Amino acid sequence: MAGAYIVIHMLGGSLKNAVGIATFAAFIGGLAGFFVLLLYFYKRRHLIKKQRDQSPNNMDLEIASIFKELLGYAFPFVVAGLAIPIYQNIDTFTINPIFQSIGYTLHDSETVNSVIGLAQILVMVPVSLATAFGMSLIPGVTSAYTSGRMTEVKNRIHQSIQLLMFFTLPAAMGLCILGKSVYLIVFGLQNSPDLGGGILQWYSLAAIVFALFTVSAAVMQGINKQKTLITGVLLGVILKIVLNYLLSPYLGETGPILATYIGFSVSILYNVFVIKKAIRLDILPMLKTLRSVFLLVIAMSLTVWLVKYMAGSLLPETLSIYYRALITSILGITTGIIVYLGIGSRLSLVKEYLSSRKVKDGS
Repeated sequence: MAGAYIVIHMLGGSLKNAVGIATFAAFIGGLAGFFVLLLYFYKRRHLIKKQRDQSPNNMDLEIASIFKELLGYAFPFVVAGLAIPIYQNIDTFTINPIFQSIGYTLHDSETVNSVIGLAQILVMVPVSLATAFGMSLIPGVTSAYTSGRMTEVKNRIHQSIQLLMFFTLPAAMGLCILGKSVYLIVFGLQNSPDLGGGILQWYSLAAIVFALFTVSAAVMQGINKQKTLITGVLLGVILKIVLNYLLSPYLGETGPILATYIGFSVSILYNVFVIKKAIRLDILPMLKTLRSVFLLVIAMSLTVWLVKYMAGSLLPETLSIYYRALITSILGITTGIIVYLGIGSRLSLVKEYLSSRKVKDGS
């Protein structure tokens, strides 16, 4: 997102270059993460070797069998990680022909295509932040499952989903309310702000299904259902392709967005069904514990909407559209964070998470 902003506003680059830079930034981030892992491995190599030599379960394994097992775990993991990019590429390759077939010009089709791509970049920001909190709990799920501690497995899954919703839901709702202002700030007046802002408002809640899919997929891997996970991904992808063609002629620009919602929702429901069957997970108690989060998000959303309305009414007309959007976004985001975290810090799930992090840091 920062790269796209710099290209458009500071360097005067094109929309195509902004999308390219934003995509390339993901590669740079992954490469940096890889080198960090190599660095830590190099620093800890003597400790790893010592632990290996002292392990009571040492055994000689053939390289071929190691790679076979590694690929068996890695392939479903890669498929799950590629789910979001696959959906994005489906839009990239299908939107132009679909929209041209219903009367859009090539230029208009490409505009819709590029604007949806830009909205996806913004939506992924809260997804990455939220899943970082939720995914940190997943290793504990794997450890508890392999040890047969099913009660602990269920508690950790509940805690993961609660934290995920606590961080993702307000970000998605804030992006929905302030969508037009945020899009204008990041991508400027020259990149269809009215169309882009509207699409971003529709697309913003996709952050929730993206995050839920990511965590449910991680839980599937934690309980040794990674091969079954591929079936759920394929079901969602096939449904996404079909619905792109079925919904777009009737719903226009929102058709591909709703197709994404439905495709990911089917994959999530499939994952939940498999998890529920495997460990007898009870969903209802978890939904009850989320009521406080839902009420908190409603309070925050009303506050942000009120700030947006007041800013639109009180800001002087002499201000440019860009600065009106900037001030509105800053006021809305700041007020929303203060209200949400101010009240949310009193919730038991947040207190438990923070206390557990302090214990880990202290150890």
